[in-house]
Amino acid sequence: VGPIFRNSLTTVQGKNYVFLKIGPTVFQRSEVQTGDQVGDRIIVYSGLKEGDHVVLKGVMQLKGLSFGY
Repeated sequence: VGPIFRNSLTTVQGKNYVFLKIGPTVFQRSEVQTGDQVGDRIIVYSGLKEGDHVVLKGVMQLKGLSFGY
């Protein structure tokens, strides 16, 4: 699919996730399959589609809300 910034990725129980902004205050987590890291970006092979808005800031807060931490 392409690269994403490293700080947008979160890992829980061995699975990689990003959060997508789907509305002004609505977010959805998406499991992604990742590959190599190149600089501050990680290659994503699946789990995203063109036009997805990947969250870059506030990922840890969304992780806590989404996974109940």
